[in-house]
Amino acid sequence: MQKMIKSATGERCNDLEEIELKAKLEAILNGRKYLLILDDVWNEDSQKWLLLKPILSKGALGSKIIVTTRSKRVAQIMGSAGAHELSLLDQKDCLSLFYKSAFKERQKEQLLEL
Repeated sequence: MQKMIKSATGERCNDLEEIELKAKLEAILNGRKYLLILDDVWNEDSQKWLLLKPILSKGALGSKIIVTTRSKRVAQIMGSAGAHELSLLDQKDCLSLFYKSAFKERQKEQLLEL
């Protein structure tokens, strides 16, 4: 919750208790439309999700939550509306993505000479 609050407001709230964090996050989301991305979630504790879910439901109609995980259990716990399983990239696509990410605008031919 601390990361969500910091992302939304820029405020650090390391000194707040859990109940205060919940109240603050609820106040931030109350009536606002938001897109929340929870990336690479591994926590399979369903109780934590059950505590967070009512707070996230305070957002305006149309708010969305996107969760990425490699755990099917996490997807089940979160009650996903639709899961998209990604397959591995082939070597050609993997290298293409690497070149674009690592070397930006340089030509691939120039890189091969290095």
